Amino acid sequence: MGTADHLRVPRQQGIFLHREIDVGDGSFAHYLENQSILPNTIKVFSSVKRT
Repeated sequence: MGTADHLRVPRQQGIFLHREIDVGDGSFAHYLENQSILPNTIKVFSSVKRT
């Protein structure tokens, strides 16, 4: 992984993609529509249920 790498995984039977961007300091940015950009870790991202 490198700064600005884009992670995407299908969610809810492929209806949409869960996306995160590598910030470059070991954390990721997660955008919640109509809310804000939240920090996240690869551990949390990898534990998201894929459906």
